[in-house]
Amino acid sequence: MQTVERELNTTTFLARANVITSMRIGAIISITGSLAQSDPTLVTSAFSILSVEARHGAFFRNGAAAIPNPSPFDTSISQIWAYNVMLSFVDPNSCPALLDLTVLPAMTINSPSPLEPPPKKPSHYNNIHSRHEHPCQKRS
Repeated sequence: MQTVERELNTTTFLARANVITSMRIGAIISITGSLAQSDPTLVTSAFSILSVEARHGAFFRNGAAAIPNPSPFDTSISQIWAYNVMLSFVDPNSCPALLDLTVLPAMTINSPSPLEPPPKKPSHYNNIHSRHEHPCQKRS
């Protein structure tokens, strides 16, 4: 495990806050699925927390000049994945007792940063598609 940096700039703060919030949203979705079967009375509380987390995520992404809602649906994340992602933010000297969950080997992600907007379609994209008539349109 690597040590957490103590000095953060705004960009790093927003990126980390976005990762943490995204993991929390995925974990809450996963927990809510389990609660629906084990204790349905807690589902409303879980959804209440989930809506606040979603607003936090939108705030962090908006602050980084990114699209506040990057996708129409969020996905669940398992306890093990959420735990391992969060371990990267924990100073190993501050927490000697780890949870009894599997620690996965280090992983490298080779994709755009979660704060980057999706690539734009080429300018000729709309021209290509506008040349074709819609099947419901009458020909004159």
